[in-house]
Amino acid sequence: GPGMWADFLRFGTRVSVEEQIARNYHFSAPGMLINLGYAAANFSPSGAAAHGWWLVGVACGVGVIGMTYVVSLQYDRDPEAQFCLLTLAMLAVTLSTQGSYFVWLIFPVAVAVARVAANFSASRATCLALAIIAVNNLAPLEGAFLDHHLYLKIALNNIPLYGLLILGALFWSELRHR
Repeated sequence: GPGMWADFLRFGTRVSVEEQIARNYHFSAPGMLINLGYAAANFSPSGAAAHGWWLVGVACGVGVIGMTYVVSLQYDRDPEAQFCLLTLAMLAVTLSTQGSYFVWLIFPVAVAVARVAANFSASRATCLALAIIAVNNLAPLEGAFLDHHLYLKIALNNIPLYGLLILGALFWSELRHR
């Protein structure tokens, strides 16, 4: 009943957030923000700071999903692009987005390829190619050098997230120009 949902909110979200910390195989904006915040404290933040970074990550996710719905409602003449943009937003801002979740990209990537082919330009084709390469770059980057440069390590291990953002920009552009 309702008590179980309260327990989930109290304990489940903590487990979900803790899975993000110092992991190189989660590719989401909230996870990246949380890790950057933790890196500022050498991955030992105070309880209040940890909670604050969790709130920043969740607020980022809620904000992006909200903005994506606003954009989708504002430019409502292209349901295919809306669906693709919402799928990309969901993947980019879920607290835990692992590489296996990218199976959901099959439709947005197929639509992007078809649209770039139909309205070809070198810049759009390059962006699409970079996005596809980025979302397939799932191998964690590790090593002594990166262990001493935590911000760089976090940035480089979020390359798939950048691919999601590039695809999102392509679909946002599609919505605006239809």
